[in-house]
This record gives sequence, structure tokens and C-alpha cells, in this order.
Amino acid sequence: MAITTIKEEKSILANIQQILDQATEYYEINKSQAKSSFVISISAMVLGFLIIAVGILVFYFKTNPNAQIIAIILISGVVTEFISGAYFWLYNKNIQQLNYFFDKLVKLQDTMLAVTMINRVDEKSQPEILKQVISILITRNEPHRELSPDLVRAIYENKQNKQ
Repeated sequence: MAITTIKEEKSILANIQQILDQATEYYEINKSQAKSSFVISISAMVLGFLIIAVGILVFYFKTNPNAQIIAIILISGVVTEFISGAYFWLYNKNIQQLNYFFDKLVKLQDTMLAVTMINRVDEKSQPEILKQVISILITRNEPHRELSPDLVRAIYENKQNKQ
């Protein structure tokens, strides 16, 4: 007897597919926002540089420069550069979110594959494989731990005792 019926498997896969579709949509939105943040930050950076360059050119090439106007121009350029920096910061945060959701998409796809593949294994092996898959799915979000020699020995002894 299979662990899940075909109807149950389709229901599980449908739920996972719905979550996968939503995560994919969110990933696409985030990718679009990252592109926009990058374009805006580059544009603001170029604009700020141009404003500062105009201020410097006015100062050097105008015969009788007005210090207040030049100061306003230069301050405007510097403020624009700060705005550019804020957009670069936003771009960096978007990229971090993009990577986070890409990892989630990969995990969801792995989960779908695991659920699908369990019923393709011979019935005798299914309970043990199901336990292993559940264990991996539950613990895969935990931080990676190095295996100490004592832990490896304990795992080995535990397996020996079960056999």
C-alpha cells in the first residue's frame, strides 16, 4: 500500500504549487524593484555629479560668480548624491531579499520533488525514506553544525544498536 493515495499526492502537490506560484510572483516583484532601485540610483548619481560639475564650472568661468548661487548649486549636488546613496542602499536590501526568496523557491521545488518521488519508490522502502525526507525537511532551516568526533561516534553506535 502506498503511503499517500494519488488524490492525496495531487492535493499536496497542488498546495505546494500554489505556494511556489506565490513565491515566484513575489520574487518577480522584488526583482523588478531591484532593477528600478539600481536605475534610479545610477541616474541620481549622474545627476548629482552633473550638478556639482555645473557649480564648479560656474565658479571658475563666470567673471563675477555669486557665492550664494554657487553654494546652493553645490549643496544641491551633494544632496542628490546622498539620495543616490540611499537608492543604492535600497538596491542592496532588494538584492538580499531577492537571494532570500530565490533560496525559498529552490527549497519549495525540492519539497515538491521529494513528495512526488516518495511514491515512486518500492512500497517496502517508503516508510524509511519518508522518515528521512521528513527529517531533512524539518531540519534544513537549522544552522549548519560541524560534526564532532563524539557526535559521529554516537550516531554510529546508535545505528549499530538498531541493527
